[in-house]
Order: sequence, then structure tokens, then C-alpha cells
Amino acid sequence: MLHAADLPERIFINHPERRIFMKKILFPFIILFILSGCGGGTGPSYTGVPAGIITPVPTDTPFSTPSVLPSTPASTPIPGQTVPPGNPTSTPPSSTTTPSSATSTPVPPGISTGSVKVVVTEKTENGLEQPSIGATVKVSRTDITGSAAGESVITDLAPGDYTVTAEKEGFKTFSTVVSITKNGEVITVPALLEPAGDNIYVDTLKGDNISGDGSWNKPYKTVQKAVDVASYGKTIIVRSGDYDETVTFNSDNHLTVRSAKASQPVIKKGVVFNASATLSYITVQNQSGSGISIANAGPVISNCKITSSSATNGGGIYMFNSNPLIENSTVTSCSATSGGAIYISSASPVIKNCTIGGADTLKNSATGNGGGIFISASSRPVIQNSVIHYNSAFNGGGIYNNSINVVTLDGTNTIKDNTAVNGGGIYCDSNSSGSVNMLISSVIKNNSATSSGGGIYCVNGTGSVTVSGSTVEGNTATSSGGGIYCASGTGATSINGSVIKDNIAGSTAQAGQGGGIYNADSAGSVIGSINSITTIIGNKALGPSGSVNNLGGGIYNSAGNPVIINNKIEQNEAFGGGGIYIALGNPSISLCNIQANTANNGGGIYLYRGVPVIGGAQGNFNNIIYNNAIANGGGIFIDPGLTAAVPSITYNNIYSNTGAGNGKDMYYNDASPYYNVTARYNYWNVATPDDTNAYNQSTVGGSVRLIISPFSTVKY
Repeated sequence: MLHAADLPERIFINHPERRIFMKKILFPFIILFILSGCGGGTGPSYTGVPAGIITPVPTDTPFSTPSVLPSTPASTPIPGQTVPPGNPTSTPPSSTTTPSSATSTPVPPGISTGSVKVVVTEKTENGLEQPSIGATVKVSRTDITGSAAGESVITDLAPGDYTVTAEKEGFKTFSTVVSITKNGEVITVPALLEPAGDNIYVDTLKGDNISGDGSWNKPYKTVQKAVDVASYGKTIIVRSGDYDETVTFNSDNHLTVRSAKASQPVIKKGVVFNASATLSYITVQNQSGSGISIANAGPVISNCKITSSSATNGGGIYMFNSNPLIENSTVTSCSATSGGAIYISSASPVIKNCTIGGADTLKNSATGNGGGIFISASSRPVIQNSVIHYNSAFNGGGIYNNSINVVTLDGTNTIKDNTAVNGGGIYCDSNSSGSVNMLISSVIKNNSATSSGGGIYCVNGTGSVTVSGSTVEGNTATSSGGGIYCASGTGATSINGSVIKDNIAGSTAQAGQGGGIYNADSAGSVIGSINSITTIIGNKALGPSGSVNNLGGGIYNSAGNPVIINNKIEQNEAFGGGGIYIALGNPSISLCNIQANTANNGGGIYLYRGVPVIGGAQGNFNNIIYNNAIANGGGIFIDPGLTAAVPSITYNNIYSNTGAGNGKDMYYNDASPYYNVTARYNYWNVATPDDTNAYNQSTVGGSVRLIISPFSTVKY
């Protein structure tokens, strides 16, 4: 038998509010129930507790001891129960509860409850009020939280005081206190969130420079007014609209000027940085000068659009003696004499994740040089992960590099679809002792030159061009160097770990040389690397029907002493020298796979003059295989011209080449008594080379001009 004295120890739990409920409500109720004769074993038995026995809790004592109601006429009993005399059932008061997605702590039966409905809105930076999505609503007393989407309802709240808060990142916290005083009460709380921070607001439509104070409700009318009054480190929020003004930063207050969210205000007369500041999510135009001018400053230009601007130098952006960061921005539809989009002078900018130019009306142009970017006067720009496309200029459609500069293209840059007379993609000008360094993953693609250097043009300088881990593809030049043109200087071109692919020099109207690479008068150039393979594939030197001057499908060497090492030179085409054409100079060719190239003469290599070393030593051999000549010399064609030099062709694999004429592997066309060729220790795939694979047309003077060794065991 359960004794009343035992009840507290048996039914109490540790929750403080539950303990109060047990002591003040449930335990007295059970005592009264037993004393009334309902629990002692002699009276009627019950299967449940009758409803309606507890009166509403007063608001000042929400958890006070309940009162026993006087007897009233009986109502309908609960099924299965016997209604004791004097304890009738009654229907409890009805309550209105709004469904809620938030969880809540259950309220004991019979306790009066209410609800709090929180309607959350927010002030936008554009000066509007809108429902707030993603705010968090908290009711402190019950520790109930819910994610509000315009509104949130918290139910089952016992009478008392509650602190209601609404929070959202970027906004000030809203807080208020409400009181639940009666059963079924619903309290609606309008929670208006204001933007956080002590910002200054500008609104060209609603603002006023005289009566305004820059607050959310009373913005200024012009950006310049806000810049002039702002103290150090302030953020200026510019709302939507056209701002017919020039904005100038003269003080190093490190201000931030940005658009209100979901808008792109337009500053129509340009921005001038004479001091450092941040410009973000703003469109800038200027029909009578550079869109942005920077002098002796280091601003940050982020997520901006610079467009429809025109100047003598730097239509979109002009900078001098500065080091700005330009990121996630676009420069389009701008024009200038030099630097259609950007002009860099004695500056070291970082241009990151930007797009310069665009198709059709979005392209930038220069009547002189540098349709996209013009670089001069000892500058050191770094261009990262950007796209420079559809720009045009006389020289350097994409980039023009002049003077002593160091230009670094780092990351995945794409320079494509630019046009110029010379240097469709990149132009390195005369007397430039600087360098252009194309590092990992840059792409020079589909650029065109009406003269030379479809992809890259480098001339008359002591500087260098480095193409590392990059791709030069699909570029065209009407004359020479479909992919890369380097000439008339003492500088060096270094190409390693890259792909030179599907470039074209020449056309059906004009003969071209060097479909992939044209090298002339350039000392110290290195094509390839012992540590990484460069692939020169699918390039063409074209010409009119019947032309014999479209030469060097893969590489054309006119002078200098380039090192050609560890390359795959494959599937290139020309009239002479499908893979390589050596007109002059003393190149060395080693560790190359010269394969499946096609020409009328010299499918693999055409040797006209010069003193090349092809192979040279055991361990430096080349594979000259599977090339094809429509006429003679499928592998190598030797046409000595007038020279007394002695080229060396040693330690190579020369076999399985084809041709319709003589010398399928190597053809010697002697036109002079002064030219001797040493061809020793090569692997011919036959015991004794003869006219079928090594044709010697040496008759003048009765001396042997082509010296061929017997079978050698040297293999690749």
C-alpha cells in the first residue's frame, strides 16, 4: 500500500520547476484526494484524474497551490470513470495556439498558457524594410529558440515575464520584454533589425547634403560629401542610382566605399585615388578620362565594374607609382591611345581574378599599343587567375610590355581572342630588358596577328620570355610565329613543361614560317627542359598554292643558338621541315621525339644552313621516326647551301620514315663542294644504309660529303 508520507521521496525528480510543481500542486492534491475517501480502498475506484479540478493560476503566482471547486451539477464524465459526489467534471477553458516549428518544454495540464509571435523585419542598406530570413528568435525564460523566416511563434508559455530577442549577422540585436497574463493570450512582437556598424549612407535619390547627416534615415546625396566628412576607417554605403560626380580620395583615412547589398550604383565621372581606400561593388564610368586614376597610393578595388571610359593613357584604369590590389573586377568597353583597359607606369599592382575585355561591345581597344594592358617604366605587375580577352591594339592586343619591367602571370590566366598587327596575345617591345614570366597553367589561346606573333611577340630587346607549365594554342599569324615569335635581340626565350599546339603561321595568301615557334637572332633560347617535356604538336606553316617558303611547322630557327631539348615535336606540317626548319644558327637538338610530322621535303627536320648538333653524344639521342615527306627526306632533308661548316648527326634513332622520293630516313642534297655532314652511330634499323633510307647525292669534286657509319646498337 502506498502511504502519503512516502510520496515525496518516490515521485520527486531533480528539475527545479518540476519539484515546485510536485510540492505545491500534485502532493496536496493527492492528500485531498485520499482524505476525501477516494484512495483508501473503501470508496469508489478511479482510472484517471478528473479534469477541471484546477483553477487558473493567478499571474503573480503562476505555480501556487490549486483550490478545490465547490460542488456543481455533474457534467459528462470521462469514459471509464466513476464520478465522485461533489467532484463534477467540467470543460477546461479553451486556448488558441498557433502552430510552431520551434520546440518547447511541455506545460503541466491545466496550467494557463500563452504564445509569443515574433515578426522579424530588417532595414536594408538600400533604405527599405523587408522580412528577415534566417534570423534567430529567443525567448529567454523557457530557453526556446527558433529560426525565423519572416515570423516565428513560440507557444505553451506559462504566465510571467519573457525576454524576446532577434539576432542576425550584420544587424544589431533586437530585444524587448513581454508578459503573459492570461490563458490563451497571444502577444505579437514586431522586431525591426537595424544594420550593425556605424556606417555612413549615401542615396542620390533620397539624400541631401545639407539636411542629411549620413544616417540610415537621413543619407547624404553625393559620395564625395560622405568621403569628405568620414573619419578614419569608416564604411560608406552607396545606394542604387547614377552619381553624376567625380569621387576623389585625398586623405589616407582608409575608408571603404561600397554599394548597398543587391545594387550596383554608378559613379559616372570617375574615381581618383591620391590616397589609399577601398572601393567595392561599384560601377565606374568616365567619358572624358580614365575610369579610375591612381597616383602614389595603394587602394583596393574589389568586385567593381570599370566600363565605358576613354583617355589618352589607361581608358579604364591609369596608375603611376602605386601598388593597388585589383580583384574580382571587370574592365570593359574602354579605349585609349595606350592601354585601352589598364595603363601601368612605375607601378606594382596585383591583378587577381579579373576579366579584362569581352566579346563585341565589351572589348577594350588601343589605337597604339596594349589593348588590354600597357606596362612601362620599371613596373612589376603580377596577374593572377584572370582573363584578358577580345581586346585589340596595333601591337599587343592583350598585353604590351615596354621597357624594364618584370611581368608575372601566375596561376590560371587566360589570354585569348585578342588581335593586333604584332603580338596578338602578348608583345614585348624593343629595348626591354625586363621579362615576361608565364608560370603554371596560363593559357594563350586563339589570338591573332596580321603580321607576326599570334600568341607572343618578343623583339629587339635584352629581356626574356619564360613559358612554364602553360599552353599556347590555336593562335594565328599571317607572317611568322603563329604561337611564339622571338627575333632581333640578345634576349632569351625559355619554354618548359608547356604545350605549343595547333598554331598557324601564314595563310593561303602569304607564306608563313614557324607555325609553333619562330626563333631568329635570339641568343640563349631554350625550348624544352631536361626535367619536363614540352609538347609541340599540330602546328602548321601555310602558304599559297605552289609556295616553297612556308617553312618550319613546329619550329623555325633563323639564327641564334637555341637549345632544343626533351620535346615531343609531333604532327606538325610545312612545305619544308614539318617538325623543325633550320635556316641559320647553331642549334643543338637532343632527347627529342620528332615523330609523325609532314612536309614536301624534310618531314622531320629540314637542314638548310648552320651547324646544328643533332644528338651529339651517346645518351643525348633523338627519335626521328614515322615522319613523312611528299618528296625527299622523310626523316631529315639536308640542303647545304654555301657554307664550309660540318653539321653533326650522331647517336640518333632514324628509322620508319616515309617519302615518295629518295632517302626516306635522310636525304643529302649537295649543291656545294664545301658542305660536309657527319652522320655516325645512328640506328637506321638496317645493317647497311643505302639510297632507300640514306641517300647521298654527293658528286661535286669527287669527295664524300655524307659520312654514314654502319649499323649501330644505339637505341632510344
